[in-house]
Amino acid sequence: MKMFFVKFIAVSVVCFFSSCTQSLSLELNSEIMNEERSLGTNFDSIPLVVACFEHGNYQGAETFYIENQSDLSIRGNNDSISSVIVYRGPSYQAYKDAHNGAEPTVTFYQHGSYQGTAIKLIVGCYSFLGTSGFNDYASSIYLNAPNSEYVSIIARDNDSDSTYLSIPLIIEAYYDGNYNGLRQVYICKADMYGKFKFYNDQYSSLVVKAGPNFSSQRALLYKDGLYSGTMISLPVGDYSDLSLYGFNDCISSFGVSF
Repeated sequence: MKMFFVKFIAVSVVCFFSSCTQSLSLELNSEIMNEERSLGTNFDSIPLVVACFEHGNYQGAETFYIENQSDLSIRGNNDSISSVIVYRGPSYQAYKDAHNGAEPTVTFYQHGSYQGTAIKLIVGCYSFLGTSGFNDYASSIYLNAPNSEYVSIIARDNDSDSTYLSIPLIIEAYYDGNYNGLRQVYICKADMYGKFKFYNDQYSSLVVKAGPNFSSQRALLYKDGLYSGTMISLPVGDYSDLSLYGFNDCISSFGVSF
C-alpha cells in the first residue's frame, strides 16, 4: 500500500514532536460505527480519545482508541506503548454530567482481556509511562472500566490542561462506498503542522462529524499532498459515494476550514 508524507491541518497515522503542547493531528483506526450503523457503540458517546505512542515524549508510531481493546496486538500495540495523550471526546461533558462530575478514565492492563496490573489515566499528557512502571507493558485498554476503583490514577504532566485538547471535527473514512471496508477515523483540529504519513488514494465514502469544539468548520479534501491539487469542502454530514464529487480513491490530504 502506498504511503505519503504530507504537511497539513488534519490527520495522520504517525506524528513526531518533542513536547505535549505542540500541535498534532490524530487518526483512530477504530472499530466503532456511526450511530446510524451502530454495532453496539454510539459514535456520539465518546468521552475520551486516547492517543498511544510507541516511544516516550510522543514519538514514533501512534495509534488512537475511542473504545475498549482486549488485545492490543490486533492494532500492533502490545507491550509497545511508552507515552499517551488523553483528549476530551465529543461526549466528555455529557459523561461528567451523568456521573456526578466524575472524570472519564482509561485503564491500561498488563495482560490481555483486562487482566494483571493496571494504571488509570484521565484527560492529560503522559510523556513517559515508565515513571509508573508501565513502559512497553500494556496489553489491553478499557475506557471507564467498571471495576477499576482500586486502580490509582497516575500523575499527569504539568501542561496537561493546554488548549490544544480541543477537537472541532471528526472524519470517519471508509475504503469502500456506503461505509464499508477498512475504516479509519481522523480528528481535525486547529493549528496543527508537522510531518505525517497516511494511506493515500484509498477512501470511497466518509462521515464528517461535529467534534466537541465545533463552530461551523468544514472538512477539506485534497487530491494531492501538502494541501494541493483539486479540493472540495464538505460540511458535517454523511457521504456514501465520493465518486459523486469526483473524489473516489483519490484523497491525498485532509484539512479543516476556520
